Amino acid sequence: MAVANLSSRGINLNMFIKSALAAPRPPLPIPGPESCSFSSPPKLKEFECIFGNLVGMLIPLAGIIFFIMLLMGGFKYMTASGNPQQIDSAHKTITYAIGGLLVTALAYTILVVINYVTGADITNFVIYVP
Repeated sequence: MAVANLSSRGINLNMFIKSALAAPRPPLPIPGPESCSFSSPPKLKEFECIFGNLVGMLIPLAGIIFFIMLLMGGFKYMTASGNPQQIDSAHKTITYAIGGLLVTALAYTILVVINYVTGADITNFVIYVP
């Protein structure tokens, strides 16, 4: 009944199904940690690899920490049993978790905007040695 109703409104379900089941698109590349090779006396170029891997791990880690803090705040709120101090503590935990996520997202957004405006790729850490 619902299919007939959609067809009567001019929505072509066959075209929708064909486009949804079309040839699969290649997956987007997921940036992973670069393999760093270290020499016996450390060189300045090695910090480039270390810093790039560190930043690449910190952004997803911030998302995981946000999720855990949000769960902790929700659990505190559910187990507060009407106690105003515990409810206030739960509200603070949730507020700080959301604030931390916003600060992290804003910091990365500022870097991307600077990259877009100036053309300087500051999201890719590179050390130029003369």
